[in-house]
Amino acid sequence: MNITALRISILTPCLNEGEWLEPTLCSVIDQDYPHAEYLVSDGGSHDGSVLALARYDQHITWWCSEVDNGRSDAIHKTLQRATGDLILILNAGDVLLPGALQAIADAAAKYTCPWMVGHAQIIGDHARPMGQGYDAIHIWPRQVVSRARFAQIDHEALCFEQMLESQLLHSGHQPMPLGCIAVAKRQQISPALAA
Repeated sequence: MNITALRISILTPCLNEGEWLEPTLCSVIDQDYPHAEYLVSDGGSHDGSVLALARYDQHITWWCSEVDNGRSDAIHKTLQRATGDLILILNAGDVLLPGALQAIADAAAKYTCPWMVGHAQIIGDHARPMGQGYDAIHIWPRQVVSRARFAQIDHEALCFEQMLESQLLHSGHQPMPLGCIAVAKRQQISPALAA
């Protein structure tokens, strides 16, 4: 594989996260990496999410806003259209640091592990750092994600990423600083689960 042309697909699922979505969009769009594609699946938001997506339309490879069956379904929609060699799921509210995509490509060229983890500063409201806590941004090669099996129980009662992580834990990881994870907001869940 020609590492200089390594294609990275960034996938963002969202639902009614307009105030959190724009910083995420901008952090991806502002990456200085020419071999990236950005796909966003919005679950039919009624806030400013669609306006933000329309405003940055020319910088987003593909996006839709339609009712779905939860976060996992939104990820599946983007994954079906992704053409990248590497897959990165970035939630609304999470941001990539400048140069993150180049760092991912450089690490993929240097290491031969089928799963990479990038360190991420935990942030709260208005992107303020919350203490010294760290979380992780996961990057998976497409062929690994394609082989994983996903269960959809009770309208996505099981988290897509947790299932993938549990299936790939034995694969190893390569930590690197990549971005910030927003924890002040809670991930949107299916209306069926909220009842």
